[in-house]
Amino acid sequence: MDQPYYSPATGVLVRFGDAEGRLGLSWLGSPPMPLRSELGRLSLASEDSMMAPISIKTTGLDGDVAPAFITLTVGGSVHRFAHMNAPAPSAADLAPQLEGRYRVPDMDAMACIVHTGDTLRLHVQGPYGRRTLRLQPLSTDLFMIASDGQPSSTPTVGVIRIDRDADRVLGLRLEEGRTRGLRFIREYPDA
Repeated sequence: MDQPYYSPATGVLVRFGDAEGRLGLSWLGSPPMPLRSELGRLSLASEDSMMAPISIKTTGLDGDVAPAFITLTVGGSVHRFAHMNAPAPSAADLAPQLEGRYRVPDMDAMACIVHTGDTLRLHVQGPYGRRTLRLQPLSTDLFMIASDGQPSSTPTVGVIRIDRDADRVLGLRLEEGRTRGLRFIREYPDA
């Protein structure tokens, strides 16, 4: 039932999964939250998610095959999500393209991606602290993130999108909680 859908326009990844025995919606890697079924729609009320209300039209979604696209209405805005059905590449395959240093101007911070074992990690260091995130590839240009290392009272879930010019990595964009499009700019030693 774990069906991932991604909206390139918003950078948001959603999945469907089990939530207390009901169909649930995961937003940017959160645990699935139970959906309500009402009048041809599935919905997630803001009091259930601490976000804007979300609804999904169920017309045409009957069947055993995941649709190629779904449309979600989030707080009144309509967004199209594409089904991600291609197998994810391995961290080892992506490491040579992504390993290195990144600058985060909006946080006055530096970051680096390192590959150890079968895991990619993003280490971020700035004047207000440091953080390490595990990167789980979903595609060549999209990763789920999760906190790594020190326990946190607010677990990190979200996605990292890769910005490219042809095959050259220009940077990353972080999407999590209330953060949208936080830019990490790739630094090359020869630049």
